[in-house]
Amino acid sequence: MKHRWALLLKGAVSALLILYLARAVDLEAAFARLAALDPAVFALALGVLYVQAGVHALRWALVLRFVRAPVAFARVAWITLVGFFFSQALPATVGGDAVRAYYLHRAGHGVGASVKGVLAERVVHMVGSLLLVAAGQPWMVGLFGDSPVRWAMPAALAAMFAGVALVMRLDRLPVGLDRWRAVRWLGRLAADLRRMLLSAASGPLLVALSVAGHVLVVAALYLLARGLEIPVSFALCLVLAPPALLLATVPISIAGWGVREGALVTAFGLAGVAPESALVLSILFGLAAIGQGLPGAVLWLIGGAERPRVTGLPPD
Repeated sequence: MKHRWALLLKGAVSALLILYLARAVDLEAAFARLAALDPAVFALALGVLYVQAGVHALRWALVLRFVRAPVAFARVAWITLVGFFFSQALPATVGGDAVRAYYLHRAGHGVGASVKGVLAERVVHMVGSLLLVAAGQPWMVGLFGDSPVRWAMPAALAAMFAGVALVMRLDRLPVGLDRWRAVRWLGRLAADLRRMLLSAASGPLLVALSVAGHVLVVAALYLLARGLEIPVSFALCLVLAPPALLLATVPISIAGWGVREGALVTAFGLAGVAPESALVLSILFGLAAIGQGLPGAVLWLIGGAERPRVTGLPPD
């Protein structure tokens, strides 16, 4: 019953936000922009998202080796694409992570190792996102002018960086708490994260792959913007899009729908982009994200019962 109410609430959030935006913009102008889009541009943006999926799979494969839950890269790519599909099909962007953990467990790893493998990758993913958002803050703050709101994102960034640092210190909890199994598990996760991210051999590579994945997402958004004849540069998209897309990952709506649209309309509005143009851009990007997940749907339907093969170390 609680799950049903949560689903209904998220659906209501998505519906209300999209309805509000639809009432606030010129829908006739929005549909005119949509009709003018060259399908080849959409296909190119979708291709960029498929490349981003490959980068995502490569990064996760490396992370899995660091947390001692290795799986062959081909199978990691399979699980990644299936996870992308469920991120769109399930009522939260984190739904795909649960599916990834499930298939990692089916690969022969323990539940704890499987969940740790997914959470560790999410932290690496988050670090790349935060770094990209932080890099654009000098320009973003300038766009807000003298408004007090200009300090909201830097404050939120500081809090999120502090949260990541806290997660990486969870094995330094007071003595005595380690009698709890969950605390010991969190301690192992923290130690693995420090070993990955603070190592000169692995940290820069993982962070670079994470940032590259986010840049590719922005590149797909930029291609759609140019296809809609929205006058923005790629550099401006790198400043405006990452904070909006980061906000859309908050699991309060159906696959980010509504939240993403509101965030992108607000962000691109700072650069003078008309609300209807930004709304169409966000909707197109959402459709491209669904397209990115479609191969995962096909793979899941034709091979969902297949047991992935583990390579390397034994289950954790």
